Amino acid sequence: MEILFSWNGLFKVFIVLIAVYYIAKLLGMLVLRSVSKPGLYFEIKRDMNHFLFAYKVFSAVIIALGFFKAAPIVQLLLILFIGYILINYLKSYLIGLRLKENPKFKVGVEFSCGVYQGYIESILPQGIYIRQGYLKVFLNYSEIILKGYKLAHYSELPS
Repeated sequence: MEILFSWNGLFKVFIVLIAVYYIAKLLGMLVLRSVSKPGLYFEIKRDMNHFLFAYKVFSAVIIALGFFKAAPIVQLLLILFIGYILINYLKSYLIGLRLKENPKFKVGVEFSCGVYQGYIESILPQGIYIRQGYLKVFLNYSEIILKGYKLAHYSELPS
């Protein structure tokens, strides 16, 4: 049995993980197209989103472990340095993934967080833009979780 603790092996693991992710996503879309009941459709879609979220976290852990095994000392120092710089971005991204699982969290929903109230105009990986009249405000997901938020009803965004 070949040991995959080299750069070449890590690359192979990375390619396999990406391929499995897209195959799972494709199979999920095919299953969703074949479902005719709306309740079952949303239940399957929710379960699939949970699976894909868990798979992303699992893949990140596998890649990180393979990265450490390829050259442990150098990678540990590199990961600690990069992690120190990127921890807030990563935290915000993971919080955003969790918030996006809520089916009510979408563009056009009335949103309030602290002193900010408006409609969600766009959802990005690091935060959201909300529209307050003529003002467009960016809120980071970490800030949203710290201050708390409230979602109201869906309505069309004013032009």
